Amino acid sequence: MYSLDTLSAACDLEAVGFNPQQAEAIVAAISRADEQLATKNDLAQLATKDDIAQLATKAEVEEIRSQIAQLATKAELEKFATKADLANFATKAEVRDVRAEVRDLKADVAVLGTQVASLKSEFRWTLSFLALFILAMAARMFDII
Repeated sequence: MYSLDTLSAACDLEAVGFNPQQAEAIVAAISRADEQLATKNDLAQLATKDDIAQLATKAEVEEIRSQIAQLATKAELEKFATKADLANFATKAEVRDVRAEVRDLKADVAVLGTQVASLKSEFRWTLSFLALFILAMAARMFDII
């Protein structure tokens, strides 16, 4: 901080024509004013125009408050599914795989249906043949034929 040599300042004022009372009054006024003056260090602690320009305006704060008011609350978010909830559902790829398996099973069932129909036909023919064979054996046994 700057220190004023009051005696030297009063002598300088008297040397240029001020009477001792005027010189003392001027030096006292300067001393009191000096206590209220800011130093370079004091000024360095103050905010600059750039610092102030980076602060949000009241309008910007109100806009942010408005945006916050439009955000969902925890209660509203509880209505939606969480990742844990979604883990219980199948993915599209899994559904495609299951559908492919079902198509394959339907094709297998169609083949089995054809095979069953073929076996039924063979079974009927075999049954008919067996019935004729039994009749022939019975007739032979009883000498019917």
